[in-house]
Amino acid sequence: MRQYIGMVVDPPRPRRGRPRNAGFREPTNYIAAMREKRGKSQEWLAQQLGIADASTISKYELGKIPLTVETLLRIADVLECDRWDLLPGPRAYLLSPRDAQRIERFHELSEAEQRIVDRGLGLPDNQGDPKEG
Repeated sequence: MRQYIGMVVDPPRPRRGRPRNAGFREPTNYIAAMREKRGKSQEWLAQQLGIADASTISKYELGKIPLTVETLLRIADVLECDRWDLLPGPRAYLLSPRDAQRIERFHELSEAEQRIVDRGLGLPDNQGDPKEG
């Protein structure tokens, strides 16, 4: 079973009876909310990402298409927001094992080495870092 940010591709079978949180569904991501906050359309976002069909954006927003780390980073860049702003609470940590390993190894690096990696990825300094102080 492959895990992606915000969703599991092979979900477990639903339980019998009424679901615990009937009537409430936590969003898979906050792409639509951030896009609307910026006053942008799905068509605009699709064009910025080089996606031919704007319905693909709708599918990302509704969680019908798995959101990869690469896609998440591209969307955050286009919407000029922090990638974590697009993810709901604890589900933000559903990463593929390989991505989790990358993150672990990144955190083992010195701050100077982390800045080198960030520059290599084209990330501005301190993107997504919590404010210290």
